[in-house]
Amino acid sequence: MKVIKYFQVALESIIAHKLRAILTMLGIIIGVAAVLITMGIGRGAAANITARIQSQGTNLLSISPGASSSGGVSGESGSAGTLTIADANTLMNRTLHPAVGLVAPEYGANAQLVYGSKNSRNQVTGVTTAQVTVRNLTVASGRFLTDEEIQNQSQVVVLGSELAGDLFEAENPVGLSVRINAQPFQVVGVLAEAGGFGRNTPDEQAYVPIGLAQGRLFNAPRYRGEYTVTNISVQAPRPSRWTRPSGKSKARCACGTT
Repeated sequence: MKVIKYFQVALESIIAHKLRAILTMLGIIIGVAAVLITMGIGRGAAANITARIQSQGTNLLSISPGASSSGGVSGESGSAGTLTIADANTLMNRTLHPAVGLVAPEYGANAQLVYGSKNSRNQVTGVTTAQVTVRNLTVASGRFLTDEEIQNQSQVVVLGSELAGDLFEAENPVGLSVRINAQPFQVVGVLAEAGGFGRNTPDEQAYVPIGLAQGRLFNAPRYRGEYTVTNISVQAPRPSRWTRPSGKSKARCACGTT
């Protein structure tokens, strides 16, 4: 009976103070709605970040050169310049590295790209055919580089979506010529929008045969007589197959996974 009495008292109080009751209910509704909206925004942001990370490639180990050292002072990671194609070829040896799937070496540097009166300074990355799979790249128009073009160091280029828009606007670039550091390159493909974080996303890059980038285009530094690479991307069939880098590996490179 006491419960019924308490309920009656509460109901009478609400009726007697209608404005206060309405404001209290409104506050509760707004508070609950704010919490739900905040949770929704947080989940949406998390999903967006996850999608952007996955767009860069999954089950991926990124290997860059270690830091240089001079006079006891260490430089930035990647400044040592000790990675070469030979390292990539060693990683491709399935007998030595059974957990390794695809291997994609890169050599990237900034260059001036010119088409007609339009010009843009962007990263131009020398790659192999494995790049399109390892980095989850999708070709929107034309095609990607072929093994023959990479072997012959042909002057062909694939443009990221944003870079293609900057240089060609609404015009279809495939089959046209663009100058990279004053050298002519035929555009063979344009990538679909990929997104990503920071600078030099795939949308902003141009892709050329790796040997051409290391040699005629940028004259890359050498290590033990071979042209260096700026990064090696290694894809595993599944993340559980990764093991920790050895001490020798850590001394020569910096590794990160996605």
